[in-house]
Amino acid sequence: MWKPILFLLLLTACQIEPEMEQCPYTARLEYWYTGSGGTTVNILPNYIYTLNEFIFDSEGILRQVFTRRARKGVAAELDLPPGKYTLVTWANADSLSLLSGAELNVSRLPELLLYPDNGVTRSLSPWQENTNRLYYGYATFTIGEHGVTRQRIDMTHSHLRLGVTIKWKGSAPQDSGNLIMTLSNVPAGYRFMPEFEITGSSQDSYRYIPAKPDQYPLVNYRQNVRQDIMRQVQGEFITHRLKDDTHPVLCLYDGSKALIKEVDLYKYFRTMQIDLDRNLGQEFDIVVEVNEDGSIQVFAAVVSDWIDGGTIGGGGF
Repeated sequence: MWKPILFLLLLTACQIEPEMEQCPYTARLEYWYTGSGGTTVNILPNYIYTLNEFIFDSEGILRQVFTRRARKGVAAELDLPPGKYTLVTWANADSLSLLSGAELNVSRLPELLLYPDNGVTRSLSPWQENTNRLYYGYATFTIGEHGVTRQRIDMTHSHLRLGVTIKWKGSAPQDSGNLIMTLSNVPAGYRFMPEFEITGSSQDSYRYIPAKPDQYPLVNYRQNVRQDIMRQVQGEFITHRLKDDTHPVLCLYDGSKALIKEVDLYKYFRTMQIDLDRNLGQEFDIVVEVNEDGSIQVFAAVVSDWIDGGTIGGGGF
């Protein structure tokens, strides 16, 4: 059972204006995002621009849906009757995300799914371009007979950003103008229910990592790239989160011809001891170095400290 966030304060009136005797809402749920590091500052407006809220009753039935613009101090101010509720919020889920048919007063929390709006889930194209930089919020709360319920909602980083630099120790291939970088076998889709709970830096702070569907598709991403002045190739992928047991495969093509061997990044993440299931910020920059004999080494491009996975940095494999 998921424990409710404990930051609850019942007030007899909210006093938005001196002359008001009663609050126009029964719950005020304030959104926070403090990143994946050790900061306690609310930096939500720096990363989030929209909040899509889904409110479920005690039976898990969808009762209300709202969209809010993110700003400093943004909060969900809800006028709900007494009872127990669940709030699920997806941030930055715009036209690149596909919701599996949410219907008010019908849809149930365990059934709802969010997918990237891509070739696998919508059209016939086998390739996906970068998706949204998603963030996820989850909370249970109770509305009493009197007063206002106040609670903090911590948003969780819920996407992968993978920056890739490919360089050659020997002679780099010529840039034909048709270079394509691909990342294949990436898990796609989220349930609205959380899979993991992570305790935050304060006693009223809990973050939740969204669960994957029982049967989730594997999506292939591609992007056109060019060599830079150093004859290196750089790309950046934005996808849904990776899991510990997934095998994302990186490659570089000139048209349909592979220029490097396929790189299964599962080995890299295992070597770096990164817990992909529970990591609070899947932001990685890697260097793929191609030796003269065609063998490949993968290194971290920068040294960063990750809460759930140790220190990223150091040698390749």
